[in-house]
Amino acid sequence: DAETSYGGVRWWNDFWLSSFPLTFTGYLPNPGHEAIAQISSLSPSSVRVVTQNVDGLHQRTRTSWQWEGSLVEAHGRLGLYK
Repeated sequence: DAETSYGGVRWWNDFWLSSFPLTFTGYLPNPGHEAIAQISSLSPSSVRVVTQNVDGLHQRTRTSWQWEGSLVEAHGRLGLYK
């Protein structure tokens, strides 16, 4: 039935979306995010960054880097899907 088949989606909508913000406003990348971006920018084709973070701060660093092809967000990103 639909309740069983879509239990994960129901949990996501009922619990996660009502308990956590879809974006982290008021937060900035810290020196660790900046260091990772700087290292990644040295050799973009050979560096991959795997993160469990869902806050999107790796993409918001002051250091410009090619995160689109280098960043793996293991647990997804808040606000990416609804």
